Amino acid sequence: MPGLGTWADSHTKSSVNPYIEYDLRSAKAISVNLWAIGVFGLPPGRLEKWEGRIRDEQWFGDKIIAQCLSDYCAAPGEAKRYQPFVDLANRIVELARGKLPGLNDRYPVDDFTLAGNHENVVQSIREHQGLVAARKPDILGLLSSTAKAVRCGRAVQWTDIVLVFELKFRQALKKPLKIERDNRRAPDVPPSRGVESDEETNSGRAAVALSHCDGTNETRHTLEAVIEARAQPRAQKPLPSRHSLQEDDLLAGLDGIPSIFSGGAKDGKVTSVAAEHDVALQNASYALEILSCTYGTRSHCLCPILKDDLLSLWYYDACGIVYTKERLSLVANFEWFAAIIVGFAQCTPEQFGVLPSAVMRPPTPYPTDFPPQNLENNTMSITHPVTKEAVGITLGNSLFTQYGITGRRTFLYTIETDRKISDKKMIIKLSYQARTRLPEYSLVEIARKANVRHIPDIHMWADLRKMSDGIRHIFLQDNEDKNEDYEDRVVRAIVYTRYSSIRPLFAESCELIPVMVHQMIDCLDDLWTKVRMLHRDISLSNIMYEKRGDYYHFILIDFDMAVVVPVNEASYTESSRHRTGTLPFMAQELICDAWTALQRGTCWIPIKHLFRHDLESLFWNSLWASMMLPTKGLTSKEIEKLVKGVRKWETGSLYNIAGTKEQIILKGLESNNIVLPPAAARLNKWFKAWVKVLSRTYMIVAAKARRGSDSDSSDDEEPVLSADWETGGGATTKEHLQRVLLKAFPMPDEYLPASEEPVRVAKTKVRTVKAAVVKNAPRPQRPARKKPKVVTPTVMPENDIRSRLRPRKPRL
Repeated sequence: MPGLGTWADSHTKSSVNPYIEYDLRSAKAISVNLWAIGVFGLPPGRLEKWEGRIRDEQWFGDKIIAQCLSDYCAAPGEAKRYQPFVDLANRIVELARGKLPGLNDRYPVDDFTLAGNHENVVQSIREHQGLVAARKPDILGLLSSTAKAVRCGRAVQWTDIVLVFELKFRQALKKPLKIERDNRRAPDVPPSRGVESDEETNSGRAAVALSHCDGTNETRHTLEAVIEARAQPRAQKPLPSRHSLQEDDLLAGLDGIPSIFSGGAKDGKVTSVAAEHDVALQNASYALEILSCTYGTRSHCLCPILKDDLLSLWYYDACGIVYTKERLSLVANFEWFAAIIVGFAQCTPEQFGVLPSAVMRPPTPYPTDFPPQNLENNTMSITHPVTKEAVGITLGNSLFTQYGITGRRTFLYTIETDRKISDKKMIIKLSYQARTRLPEYSLVEIARKANVRHIPDIHMWADLRKMSDGIRHIFLQDNEDKNEDYEDRVVRAIVYTRYSSIRPLFAESCELIPVMVHQMIDCLDDLWTKVRMLHRDISLSNIMYEKRGDYYHFILIDFDMAVVVPVNEASYTESSRHRTGTLPFMAQELICDAWTALQRGTCWIPIKHLFRHDLESLFWNSLWASMMLPTKGLTSKEIEKLVKGVRKWETGSLYNIAGTKEQIILKGLESNNIVLPPAAARLNKWFKAWVKVLSRTYMIVAAKARRGSDSDSSDDEEPVLSADWETGGGATTKEHLQRVLLKAFPMPDEYLPASEEPVRVAKTKVRTVKAAVVKNAPRPQRPARKKPKVVTPTVMPENDIRSRLRPRKPRL
C-alpha cells in the first residue's frame, strides 16, 4: 500500500496523537442553528423552512427511508448500521433536489455521495510515515466515482475524502422507533432479511452493548442502567420541534477527569466518563489525518458523530474545534436530521474545506478537479517589498506538510515567478499564524541585523486571508472573552531561498550529523546572546542545508514560534494553548510539565521555555535521524524495530513519552535497548558524551527542584561553568557542549567554526586550529588548508568523515 508502512499503529485509542486531547479540552460548544448558519452559509430561518417542508411532505413515511430506519434501528452491532445509514442519507439527498427552498436541481458538488468504509484503511502519505496510524473511518463523503472504488474494496486517500461520519453503537433502537411510529401513526416496517435484531430482554441488550465496551465495572453498571432505562416504555409526546433538541454534550465533564494520556489508566481501562469521550477522540484523529495529509488544500474539515440515534456536528480548523452541544435524534427529530444532511449536500467546495479561490487560484475553477490532490499549478500574487510590484507565483511540487489540527499547519511548495527575484531557486511557505504574534519575517530580520549565523534569506511575504473572513467569522463574532483559548489566525505566505532537506543527506552519511549540530549550536547561541530570541521548534523539517563548494552550510528555518524575551525577564513563559514544538523532539522537561498541566488544570503555572531546552531538542533530532534515516541495507524487520522505538516519543501518554526520554537521559542508549544502525555506529561515543551532559543537567535541575534554590552542585560534584540557569546552571553552555562533542567526534578544521559566508580558499599560511577547541569569532574567515602530512591507509573506511569532507585541490 503506497505511503503506509507496515509499522503503522493499529486503529486504537493508544495511537491517537496526545495533542488531540488538548484541542478537545479547549473545544467550543455552540447551538445547532449557529453551527448550520456558519458552516452551511444558510440565511437565518432557512433550516426551519426545510424542516417544515420535510414534515409537510412526510419524508418519514417514504418507503425507502422507512426501510432504512427499520434496518438501522434493528441492527445488533455497529457494522450492520453502515449500509442502512448510507442508503438513508443518500435517499434524503435525492428527495431534496429542487424541492426545498433555495435548492436547485443540481448541487454545487453534484456527484457527492456517502459510502461505507469500515474495512478499508485510508492511505496516508509518505511524508508522515512513522507518525500516522491505520485509520478506518466508518462513513465517507466522496465523489461517486471514488465511492464505487470503495464498494469494490479499494482503499482511498485522505485527499479523496470530503466528509467523515463516525458512528457509535451502544444499543439497538427498535423500541424507540416503534414508539415514534406510533406517535406519528405511521405503519410498522419490518427489518430487511439479514438484519438480525437483538433480544427484547434487558439482558440481551446489555450483552450487545457491553460487548462493545471494555471499561471498568463502573462503566458496565452505568451502561446497564442506561439500557434498562431505554427499554422502558416511553410516554406519548407531541411531534418534536426545534425546542425539543436534546442537550447531551459529548465533552461534558472532560475538564473534571484525569487525562486519558496521563498514564494513570492501567490495562487500557478508563472511567465511564472517559469512555464517553472515546468517540470524540477517534473522530478528531480522522480530522487530524484529513488536515495533515492533504498537502495544505484544506483550511478546515467536517466530521459529524452519530452515537446511536443522536447526531452532533463537529468543525475543525487551525483556530480550534467547534461542536454542537444540542444533539439531533435520527428518530425523534427526523426532519431536523434530514435538513442537516441536505445542508451537507448543498455545500460548496469552499464550505467543504478547500482553500478559497481568493487565496489560491486553481488551474480550473471548482468543482472541476474537486477535491484537489495538492496545490500544484495553483497561482497567486505577492507585492515585492522593495519594488512594490505584484509578482505572479505558480506553485510546483509539495515539499512538506505539517502534522496537526490546530496551530500553524505549515506546508511548503516549490515556486516559479513571472519575473526574476533571486539568482537562486525559491520556495513558498504557507501557514496559519496567530495575528497577535510578531510575524516570522520580522523575527528573521531582527536576527539578520544582529549578524546571527545560519538563518534563511526571505524575499517576499504577504498576509492572504484571516480565518475570521470565512466560516470562522460566525464562531468568533460573539467572542468577547479575552482569555479564549483560540484566537484569530491569518494565512501567511513567505518566499524563501530554496535549501536542501537534510534527510537525504543523512541517509547517505550520518557522520554529517555532528557537523549540523555544531553549526546549529552556534545559531541558537547567537539568537540568545545577541537578540535574546528562542526558536522553540527545533525539528528535522526546520533544519536545511546548502552546499557551498565542498562546505556544508546548515540553516535553521521556520521562526513561526520564535519569541524575543524582554531584557527584564529571565526567559519566556508559555502562554499558548499547549506546549510549542514538535512532540518527538521536545525537551523532556517540557513534556513532563505539559503532562502535569493536564493533571492540575488551570491552577498549574507552566515552567519557562529556556535556552537549554532548544539545545536538548538538537539531541532528540540527532538521535531520531541516526535511527530512522540510514536504513539502506536493513531488512524490513530491522526497520520496523527502529520505527517502533522512535514511535514511543510521539504517541501514547505524555507521561510515558516523558518517562522514556528521562530513562535515555539518565541511563544512556544501551541501557534502553537503543541500537544504532550500522551506518551510524561510529556516533555511539558521540551520543554517549552528549547523554552525559544532559544527565548532568538533569541532576542539577532536579536538585534545584528538591532544594527550591538556585544553588549549584554539591561539593563532591565537578564544579559547573556558570550560574546561568538558561543553561542548567552552566552545564550546557555552548562552549562546554561543543568542546565535549568535538572531543568525542573530531571534525575537519574548516568547520570550526563555520563561516557565515562562502570564502574562497586563499594560498596563505595555515593557522593551526586544534580540533577540541572552538574559538569565538564574530566573522571568522576560512584559512587555506595545508596538505596534511599523514600516511593514508591502504583501505580508507567507507564512512570516514575526514575523507568525505576534505576539500578538493583548487584547479589552476
